[in-house]
Amino acid sequence: MQPTIVTYPGGSISELARVTNLYDGENGVQVVVTDVTPFHPLDPWWPDQPSDRGIINVIGQAWVIDGAVLVGTKQDRSEIRIGDPKGVKRSDPSWSWSVGHVVFGSPTGKELINAKCRLEVDPEYRRAIAVGHTACHIAALALNERLETYWTKSIVKDSFGRNDFDRAAIVFSRIEEFGSIDRYRIGKGVRKAGFSSDRFWSDCDTLASEIEVGSNQILNEIASIDVAPDHTPFHARRNWVAVHKNARLQIPCGGVHVRNPREIANMNIKLNRQKDQTEFVMETRAAAELIGGVLSIRR
Repeated sequence: MQPTIVTYPGGSISELARVTNLYDGENGVQVVVTDVTPFHPLDPWWPDQPSDRGIINVIGQAWVIDGAVLVGTKQDRSEIRIGDPKGVKRSDPSWSWSVGHVVFGSPTGKELINAKCRLEVDPEYRRAIAVGHTACHIAALALNERLETYWTKSIVKDSFGRNDFDRAAIVFSRIEEFGSIDRYRIGKGVRKAGFSSDRFWSDCDTLASEIEVGSNQILNEIASIDVAPDHTPFHARRNWVAVHKNARLQIPCGGVHVRNPREIANMNIKLNRQKDQTEFVMETRAAAELIGGVLSIRR
């Protein structure tokens, strides 16, 4: 089976597609697979960003899409996985991954296969998630900036050339509407890599405001944002790319983002330490605004 080409990295919320397969689920659910889609599915390998939702128009009727999932087909067609790649590596060449759209009460049978359809993503929900995901990346860069002085050794660098604490210590991330929740663990590995945990914990309660200032400064200095490449199979590697003072900031990411950073008015950061003082949570919230009444979402 040919993998679905995804267009959400470029900001698309509407595509004319062709139905390539249909799978029955439980309780009347159908999973409609298409050759191209603007829908971001839930990524089971790193499920930080929720699925898009919206509508599919096919054979003269419209059905609500409650979510999108990955459908994996083994090269020899001996196995099919729907939303569950357990035990399969993302890059395994013996598997092909398509995007399935979860609907209730859709038409069944051969009449749907090869039918043309129109896929429409809910634009307001997409925008809310895009704002949240972009704010998450900017906050991570500001976190790295503020924590740079807590390192006694050099590790993998971020796009600013600073030690990438976010990459080294993150254990959980959840993108939400207009924000994100990110959990970091300062365990043996991070301490051995040269992070001064005692100093960090003694300062932890005062760092949020400084990270917030740094986040808003980075936000104001970014001119534009893209996710590239923007028309690829789901499993292809992509990068979040931001133009910042004539430089290019890059973070590996296949999610959805605002293209115009001016859609984010400002950012708010909170840090919450966990009881055992080995983990902390960074909560990022972003206030969004329209630019001339227009969203930078491409149809």
